[in-house]
Amino acid sequence: MRIQLVRLRDARTNDVLHFPRVESPALGYLAGFLRSKGLEAEIIDEEVMGLKRKQTIENLQCNSDIIAFTAIAKSQIYSILEVIKELKKKGNKAHITIGGQFATFLFRELLSLENKFDSVVLYEGEETLFELANALNNEFDLGSIKGLAFRTSNGQIKQNPLRPLICNLDSLPFPARDTLPRVIENGGLPIISSSRGCYNHCSYCSISQFYSGPRGSAFRYRSANNVLAELKHLKEEFPEIRDIWFVDDNFVIPGKKGLERTAKLCRGIKDLDLGVDINIYLRANQINGRLLKLLDECGVRSIFIGAEAGTNYTLQQIFKKNLSIEQTKRAIKLCSQKGINVDPGFIMFHPWSTLKEIESNIRFLEEIGQFTLYGVVSFLTAYKFTPIGKEMLSGERTYKKPLFKSKELIQDAVPYEIADEKTEVLLCLTLKAFEEFHKLPEQFAKLKQEIRKIRSINKEKAIALDKEWTMRVNAMNRQGMSFFKELFRFIKKADLNDKSIKPFFGQFKSKIRSYVAKESGEIENLTFVKKKPE
Repeated sequence: MRIQLVRLRDARTNDVLHFPRVESPALGYLAGFLRSKGLEAEIIDEEVMGLKRKQTIENLQCNSDIIAFTAIAKSQIYSILEVIKELKKKGNKAHITIGGQFATFLFRELLSLENKFDSVVLYEGEETLFELANALNNEFDLGSIKGLAFRTSNGQIKQNPLRPLICNLDSLPFPARDTLPRVIENGGLPIISSSRGCYNHCSYCSISQFYSGPRGSAFRYRSANNVLAELKHLKEEFPEIRDIWFVDDNFVIPGKKGLERTAKLCRGIKDLDLGVDINIYLRANQINGRLLKLLDECGVRSIFIGAEAGTNYTLQQIFKKNLSIEQTKRAIKLCSQKGINVDPGFIMFHPWSTLKEIESNIRFLEEIGQFTLYGVVSFLTAYKFTPIGKEMLSGERTYKKPLFKSKELIQDAVPYEIADEKTEVLLCLTLKAFEEFHKLPEQFAKLKQEIRKIRSINKEKAIALDKEWTMRVNAMNRQGMSFFKELFRFIKKADLNDKSIKPFFGQFKSKIRSYVAKESGEIENLTFVKKKPE
């Protein structure tokens, strides 16, 4: 039984500076589990492997019994559908399945598409995919596989009972690292997943919804010993790595046992002397001096904090974050004092935004001294399967519906317009104008990859280059905020029926375009990225 595990390139406009290209944890865990059961599992990661679409299709034309796609976003679905169409044209007879958050929540819509998917793996996929392979190999009835939805021979959609979540994450084999050499070669970094789920319930987040569907604890974590064993194995297999990214939604687990586990993990990482910089996610209300001392000693150099809003009303009443902006300010100050970089997540716009709130957001971001280009243009995506999406669809939370109905094949989010007209115009013009910026984040992301490569050869040089990189990125972010404030001030004073908006906006975009061209040229002329003469 041969299984191909596939991740296609994600075409979304992404925050490439703060979410670098990495291996897929989903495919790694699936491959590791299936191989432990004696099955042949191949990972095809289009982005990491640098495959063009034609090459991906050619790879999938090999003799596979199952082709399993992973998709965490709708943007990937359209690419997957194109690939399936080409495979079907070429007579591919493999069983085609798909898994991931997006596929789980919208399995009926996916299975309703004619001649596309044969099944959908719901929620956690290791055991379900293995049983699917076993059933197909032995011609068993698919109706007995927990956690599977599928099309019957007569085209009906059937959902089997859900499979309980995996209780003991330590029982899983370590993820396969097939693509990691290519990731490292391209200046990327390996990831560690030491837990699954989230113990919080932010209104816009799909994580807790995904893990609260099946029976079992929505938040589970691996033991410190198990994580340390993986880290030791990882460093032995890939001694050249210099950075590690913990992708847990919360690195620190609350409660006495959770804090004991965190302390044991930090001490263990310090004792392993890995010689790597570590990146993690934390909630602002978890951060204190004692914890930061532990994190600093084990090599944590960057913390992503979900700041999200500049007013307590939005943070608590709309986003349901269960923390305050005062806690965020305090956390960032403590990190700064310790020399740990903070990367704040932020949602500038949502359906109920007003210019007054946008002004508060600007003041908040300037006060904490932490803002990114991505945060300035970010807006809430109200996924249908999140608490806020469900409230909007049920009428519990009123919102302004768009004038025109979406023509998208699959709708994963609730479409909306901002009720306040000027704020809606500000968002639209911001998105349009800041398209001019897209080149710079991509250039900076490539520079970061080059610096990571240099670190394995000359650490001191890499540190110096990293400082210059940080300085330039911060300058870009400050300039982005300056442009946003200029646009905000204009919209605040403008009469929306005034004909002066169009010429102002044309000049505004031209100003951004000039800045980007100048900065882009300077980046290309940096001595450490100049191409060697042939």
